[in-house]
Amino acid sequence: MTDVLINYLLITYLLSIVGTLLYLFLRNKVSLDTRRWLLLGTIGFSLAIPWVMDSLKAHTDAHIYEVCLHEHTIPEDVWLAYCPDQGEEMEMCYELAASTEGFCNCQEVVLDNLILFKSQPTYDFLLASRPLILNAVPILACIILLLLFVRIAYLFYIIRISKKEELKLGNQKYIILYPPRPISVGSFQLFHSYIIWQDDLSILKEKERNAILWHEVAHIVQKDTWSKIGLSALQVIWIFNPVFYFLRKELDRLSEFIADRFAIINNGDTPQDYAQLLLKMKKLQLASTLQSTATEGGAMVSYFGESELKARVKQILSKKTQTRRFNYQHLSTPFIGLLLFSISITNYYSMPVITRQLDHLKVYQSIATLEHESGQQVFCRNCIKKQNTLDQ
Repeated sequence: MTDVLINYLLITYLLSIVGTLLYLFLRNKVSLDTRRWLLLGTIGFSLAIPWVMDSLKAHTDAHIYEVCLHEHTIPEDVWLAYCPDQGEEMEMCYELAASTEGFCNCQEVVLDNLILFKSQPTYDFLLASRPLILNAVPILACIILLLLFVRIAYLFYIIRISKKEELKLGNQKYIILYPPRPISVGSFQLFHSYIIWQDDLSILKEKERNAILWHEVAHIVQKDTWSKIGLSALQVIWIFNPVFYFLRKELDRLSEFIADRFAIINNGDTPQDYAQLLLKMKKLQLASTLQSTATEGGAMVSYFGESELKARVKQILSKKTQTRRFNYQHLSTPFIGLLLFSISITNYYSMPVITRQLDHLKVYQSIATLEHESGQQVFCRNCIKKQNTLDQ
C-alpha cells in the first residue's frame, strides 16, 4: 500500500507542475476569475485524474502493466535489465553460480535466470533516504493538522469573546465581531458568516468603511475559509510538492484582487478612489496597528507589504480592469478544458513511466538486500521472486 501511495503522490506532483506551467503561460491572458479556476482546477485535476484514468484502465484493459496505481506483477523486462551482458560477463556469472554450493533452490542453474547486482548511486541514495522520509512525513502531518486545529479553535475563541452585531449587506446577513483587543480586520465562515471589525476604523469615512466591509464579504462569497482549510489539509500529502506553496500563495493573491474588484463594484467606487483608500490605510499605518492573525479570508490590511500593495493598486488601475467591467466568467470553460486535456494527456504518458521506475527501484532494493546479507553479486531471478513479495 505504501508503494501505491508513493506512486500516486509522484504522479500528482508531476501533474500539478504541468498545470502550474500552463497557468503561468495563460496568467496574463485571462481574467482573475479564470486564473482562480485554473489554480483550483490544477489542484483538483491533479488529485483526481490518476485515480479516474487508472480505474478506467483497470476495467477496460487486460494488460497488467496498465494498472499503474495498484499492486501488479513486475514485468519481465524490468528483471531482464539486471541480467549480465552477453559474452564474457555472462560466462563468468554462470561459472560463479554453478560453482557456488546452494546457489539457488532450482533443480539446476539456468543461464537465462541469472541476474547481476550492480551498484547505482541514485537508487542507493533513494533507498537510504526512504526510511527518513517515511518517518518524517507522519510527524510533519500531525504538526500541520494540529496547527490547522489550533487556527480553527482560535476562530471559535474570537467568536466567543467578541461583542456581536448583526449587519445586512445586500440580501445576506453577517455577524460583525468586535473583539476586546485589536486584531486584524477579517472575515470567515463557520456556522455563520463573520466579519471581524475594529473601532479604529471609525476614522475613515462611511463610504470607505463600506468598501472594507464589501471587501470582507467578498472573501465569504469566495468561500475562502473552506479553501484555506482544504489547502492546509492538502499540505499533509503535498508537503514535498515544490509547486504547492506557489499555488497557495497565488490563490491568496487572487483572493485579494477579486475582493478588491468586488468592493469597487458593490460600493460604487471608481478604481482610483479605491486605490486611494488602500494608500490612505497604508499612510495611516493601519496595517501595523491591526496585526495579521489567524483569521481567515485575508484581511484588508494583510497584504500591505510594499510589493503586495503595489500589485493590488496596479491590478485595480489596469485598463483591462476598468474598461471591461470584470465580467469574464463565461470565458473560463475553454481554458479549464485545456487544463483538463493537458493534465490528462500528461497522466496517460507519465504514469507508466513513473510506475516502471518504481518497479526498477523495488527490484534493485530486493537484489541489494541479498547482496548486503550474502556478500554475493550473482543471483537466481526465480528464487528472488519467490522469496520476496514483489509480485502481488
